[in-house]
Amino acid sequence: MKCKLEKVHLGIIIAMCGIVGASVGINISTAGVFYNPMAAVLGVGKGAISMTTTIMSVLMAFTSMLIPTLLKHIHVRKLLWVSAACLVVGTIMCAFSSELWMLYLWNGLKGIGAGLSGFVLATMIINNWIYVNHGLVVSIVMSFSGVAGVLFSSPFSTIIASFGYQTAYLVMAVLIFIFYIPCLFFPLGVKPEDIGKKPYGYEAYLEHKKNASASVVSEGGARETSFDGFKLGILFVFTALVSVIAALFMHLSGYAEVLGFGAGVGAMLISAVNLANVAAKLVYGTLADRVGTLKSSLLVGTISFIGILGFFFANNATMLLICSLLYGCTMPNSAIAISLACSDIFGAENYGRIYPMVNLVGALTNSLGITMLGFLYDATQSYMPLFILSLIMQGTAMVVISILYKTKKA
Repeated sequence: MKCKLEKVHLGIIIAMCGIVGASVGINISTAGVFYNPMAAVLGVGKGAISMTTTIMSVLMAFTSMLIPTLLKHIHVRKLLWVSAACLVVGTIMCAFSSELWMLYLWNGLKGIGAGLSGFVLATMIINNWIYVNHGLVVSIVMSFSGVAGVLFSSPFSTIIASFGYQTAYLVMAVLIFIFYIPCLFFPLGVKPEDIGKKPYGYEAYLEHKKNASASVVSEGGARETSFDGFKLGILFVFTALVSVIAALFMHLSGYAEVLGFGAGVGAMLISAVNLANVAAKLVYGTLADRVGTLKSSLLVGTISFIGILGFFFANNATMLLICSLLYGCTMPNSAIAISLACSDIFGAENYGRIYPMVNLVGALTNSLGITMLGFLYDATQSYMPLFILSLIMQGTAMVVISILYKTKKA
């Protein structure tokens, strides 16, 4: 029996877009606009304020590792209510925090709330519900981390300038809850059978179950069920490399200012990367369904390599924008590729216990990468070493993922 895209499938996709948009997009992708005004009001450095995002990201990554265990004891809807409550309450309390330690405390709560949903829960549910156009759906869901950043960064900046960051936090709390509404009130199960439904692409699902029992694998089709520590190690390396490359994004505005183009051009570079992030993720998902994860990752990695290389020669704002757009194409590798690779290499059966670990590696190395690249600039007083390191890592990442898929076929 063939399963059509029913309202329940569309509802699941919308719900997952909502939790990614809220927990990662609104919660983290817009955090940067609060740094300067909060630092000025509290009388501390931007580094001290930016630590709130690091705390949030690290706790989010560690909490996400608990999801497979928690789902054995708690219904997914209760988990999402707890997630939403932590995010909304934490955001509201940030508005009333007058000391740095308070911000650290409440951002920690926000990190826990985001960790109970975010990429891990969303991709687990999508893997169980979607078997046709799987890569496209994953890319659409994950793109909402960038969509929310593009949509709300400027409005938050305007609110902060007019009414203060406290009001902006209250607006953020309302938006987070609105984004959570579909998953809180729509019929939802981790697996379709939990609510008496069938996955989208039921024939592909039955084929997968047949092949999984025989541990047969072919890229873009059925997924293997075996666990291999060597392959996991290679995936960790790839994840770490692409996560550090993604951290270069945080330093582009500073590069524009060093070149004498001012903060306005720097903000445009950040927006260009965000736009490339969204567009590349959507294209990546379509390509992954047609030509596979490996070829798609090599393509976006090559485009990003060209963009980073272009920064060496960019001498005007237009060239910087073009290079930023090309560089931003790396973002699918630090999000969608590691999710699809987990599913391709280890199978949906092992995804729930492997992806949280991979996600943790990505979150930690991305946070450390931001700091590492900053220290590298401080030590050399030049952005060129940052670009050189990023080029080396981008090239290495493409080699590593090629090795990963070669071991899969062996």
